[in-house]
Amino acid sequence: MAMVLEFFVKGFLQKIAKFVEGEICKVLCVRAEVETLERRLKRIEGFLRTAEQRRHVDPAMDTRVRELKDVMYDADDIIDLCIIEGGSLLKSRASTTFACFLHCSLYPNKADMYRKDLIRLWVAEGFTEENGELSMEEIAEGYYEDLIWLNLLQVDPTFVDGSRCTMHDLLRSLAQSLIHGEGVYLRKLRVLLLNDTSIECLPKSIGELSQLRHLDLDRTKIRGIPESVGGLRNLQTLSVSGCKSMRKLPKAITKLYNLQCLRLQDTPLTSLPKGMGSLTNLSELDMFIVSDDGELKELQPLAKLRSLSIYRLDRATTTGESVLANKSALRQLHLFCMCPDRVTHRGAKPKSSEDMPWTLSPPSLQYLSIKFFPGNCFPRWVTVSSLDTAFPWLSFLSIHDLPSCSKLPPLGLLPELKFLSINGANAIITIGAEFLSDRRSLQGFRAFPKLEVMQFFNMPNWTKWSTSVTSVQKKATLKLLQRSAKIRRATPDSRPDPSQPRSELDLIGTAPNLKELWLVDCPKLGALPGGLCPTNLKVLYKERTHSFVEIKNLDFLTDNLTLKHNHSLRRISNLPSLKHLQVDDCPSLEYVGDLAGLQHLHLSCPLSAECLPPWLSDLVEQQQSFRKLELQCSLPLLKRCLMGEVNWEIISQIPEVRIRAIDANEFIWYNKNPYMYDTNVGLLGSLVLGPSDKHRLSASRLVVVCVRFEATWQLGSDVLFLFLYFPFNLNVYWDHNFYLRSAREKRRAII
Repeated sequence: MAMVLEFFVKGFLQKIAKFVEGEICKVLCVRAEVETLERRLKRIEGFLRTAEQRRHVDPAMDTRVRELKDVMYDADDIIDLCIIEGGSLLKSRASTTFACFLHCSLYPNKADMYRKDLIRLWVAEGFTEENGELSMEEIAEGYYEDLIWLNLLQVDPTFVDGSRCTMHDLLRSLAQSLIHGEGVYLRKLRVLLLNDTSIECLPKSIGELSQLRHLDLDRTKIRGIPESVGGLRNLQTLSVSGCKSMRKLPKAITKLYNLQCLRLQDTPLTSLPKGMGSLTNLSELDMFIVSDDGELKELQPLAKLRSLSIYRLDRATTTGESVLANKSALRQLHLFCMCPDRVTHRGAKPKSSEDMPWTLSPPSLQYLSIKFFPGNCFPRWVTVSSLDTAFPWLSFLSIHDLPSCSKLPPLGLLPELKFLSINGANAIITIGAEFLSDRRSLQGFRAFPKLEVMQFFNMPNWTKWSTSVTSVQKKATLKLLQRSAKIRRATPDSRPDPSQPRSELDLIGTAPNLKELWLVDCPKLGALPGGLCPTNLKVLYKERTHSFVEIKNLDFLTDNLTLKHNHSLRRISNLPSLKHLQVDDCPSLEYVGDLAGLQHLHLSCPLSAECLPPWLSDLVEQQQSFRKLELQCSLPLLKRCLMGEVNWEIISQIPEVRIRAIDANEFIWYNKNPYMYDTNVGLLGSLVLGPSDKHRLSASRLVVVCVRFEATWQLGSDVLFLFLYFPFNLNVYWDHNFYLRSAREKRRAII
């Protein structure tokens, strides 16, 4: 029996492996449970291999095998039931996903689509229903992810969170043809889109559209919304973003009890109506304005919020900790501490942390943005050493416009942080180990363990960036090492752990998963920190970092180094893995070398430059992998790169060259193999006489008009050619068959 059961278990394991990888397991959300079952079955399989021999010495073995047989049959029945029920659910999900796909085709051609807009429209159209565990927005977000995964929508790579996408023209055409066949259409009484129109007011009768779910008035000239809007009891989304003529909302908006999304961004409101707390179904509120009394209690009842923006936090007089404590669904929080004009006012006095009593740290946050921060130091809820427990899931953090704050919080503690952007920190002079946290010296600690993108913008006084530990941290490390040594001496059989640091210098590096580092408008910063040790940095972008004299020894930089307007930079060396280098306006650059993997150079020379930089010829000769040069320069310098001119010896060695004039439309295109040379400099076209093309002249933007005489004629000196300017280039050949041939257009015309 054991041998038979062992064969059954093997077959069942194969069945489970297919089930785990299938869509049904994903829809049922039971992958973890099934994988646990799979691991246990493998242990049972190992037991059964020896059960046949052991039953001769253990009489109870047969009883155990029979019990296992019954368990296996029950497990098989459960998996079959999952496949049946899950298949039905998957079919329903696929049908709804298909409807969402068709709906996307209603957007204009090449229009950008945003995740939050699609989710709201799908909910309004009735594509989703609450299932008790997930909200309608979460279900709609799942459909969005399905369409991305199926490549039916294309994510914009510039949006790191995947929140913007487009639809390919061919897929849009297919979906529109399917819409015609299926008879799918937008129900106008559910969705009313008036955005980007010239409408200035809404009629009072708007309140009679009792089935309206989605009303979009974005970027209109509307001055106000009538009180009759309170009659839209089924309204789920009201969007009035970018309405520059609107100053206040109607009181009746507090009667929209089914409202889930209220968008007010970039609309110059000074306050919100009292009673916003009655909108208990709100999941997205992108402008809550703290009133003059400084109270945040209107937010207390809004327990379903997933995205919240709070403005004028400088007015807050009480803590907001209890206000957000019940927001278990809150994922995005945007804090606008002051008006932009006030935070940049020179006479404004910086606030201390005591002047800002609010505490806003819901543990479910994934995205946090802080703007226009007036304090000279961050509040305690951001600077505590338990930052990792306060924000265990925070993935995106953006801090902009903090002119008075001289010290950054210990953001290196955040365990899930992937994106960090700091902009406008005028008072920051030094960023040290405190930025990483006070645990920097502890064994096994990694600052920024999952950080992928780090950006610093507009930090005019930042002079030093260090990741080295302080003297206090060194002492803590030495104590830890001494304690470990005592333990090892007290245990004779113990061996040194190779993962233990041998000294305070053997600490684990910072940001090991960093892929992009951006430094823009940091003119006094002169060097990268020594402890920054990413294993695969793909992009390093530096613009107006004038104190950098040399960039060298970045073995981990693999894809792209961009250098713009760095006036003091002199040397670039020892970047063996770099593939693409862009140099724009670096007039002091003298040496570029030791770039063994370089394939592509993008070079922009200032208009005053009359010759190519001297380091370019050395680079071309040294780098065997160098394949392409893109050059932007003045027209005089471009002409010096023409065939036969002074720079042609350098240009001709490069496999692919693209040169364009900054101040004109002239260009040079050159390919070494297969050979191609093209330019629009001058007026003489490339004319080849005879069957071969040995007598090629320089190309130009010309069209050749051949006049054919009515009488029979022979090829001779009296054949008339008229050369006229034409907006695209033609390489013209004339052979014994009397054809005009265009190398670009591939057209043929008989003379």
